Amino acid sequence: MSDKTIPPYISLNIEFGGGLELLFSNERNHTIKVPSNVPKDNSTDEANSMEKEMKLVDLTYLIYHLRHRVLKERSELFFEERRGERGTV
Repeated sequence: MSDKTIPPYISLNIEFGGGLELLFSNERNHTIKVPSNVPKDNSTDEANSMEKEMKLVDLTYLIYHLRHRVLKERSELFFEERRGERGTV
C-alpha cells in the first residue's frame, strides 16, 4: 500500500476568455492557491474553517473561491446562488 499524502494547498492556473476576464481585472491568467481540505458549506473564511465539517476541494469550492477572493466586480454575472434548481452556477 502506498503512502499518499495530500498537500495542504493546491496551485492552479486559471484562464478566462470570452469576456469573462473583464470581471477579473481584465486579466486572462490567474495563478491561485486553494486549500486541499475545505468546509463542506464552501465557506472561504479560513479563520473559522477549522470549526466546520471538511471535504476535499472540488469545482464548486473553486467557484466560491474565485468569487470571494479573485473576482473584482459584478459577481451576479459570474455566479448565481443556488435556489433549488439544478444547473445554476
